[in-house]
Amino acid sequence: MKLHYDSYQYSNYLTLVLRVVNNNHVNYCYVVIDQYSNDAILVDPAWEMVTINKVLLANDVSLKGILVTHHHLDHIDLSSVMSLEHDVPVYMSREEVDFYKVKMDKLTTFDGGELLELGGVRIKPIFTPGHTKGSTCYFVGDSLFTGDTLFLSG
Repeated sequence: MKLHYDSYQYSNYLTLVLRVVNNNHVNYCYVVIDQYSNDAILVDPAWEMVTINKVLLANDVSLKGILVTHHHLDHIDLSSVMSLEHDVPVYMSREEVDFYKVKMDKLTTFDGGELLELGGVRIKPIFTPGHTKGSTCYFVGDSLFTGDTLFLSG
């Protein structure tokens, strides 16, 4: 099976954009790879675990963590199972976790303002409440991962 995804190179980070589908619902999951260390993170993994794992394997990366922009199912669906399978933490804002009573294995919260470093990947969380109480965007290199703060299709 040929894997289909778009890729974008910014500074030392390569971002792979995976279109994931569940019935009639479409969303996007991102794999961000530090080209120097080959460390990677996942952003909002959902619905297509086999595909996501094949992409990780095909790119020979070391997964260091999972970032979740907010708690809705189309962004969080595979977070817990992927974190257990790869033995990595899942990051979500404390506001989101506390307000919506999110429970998950390997869940790590942050309050904002801090810089997260997962292997060779440096992440700047930015709180963007509105879509949900604790929605968070993530700056990684020159890329901003917005979840549903900004909708890709309008």
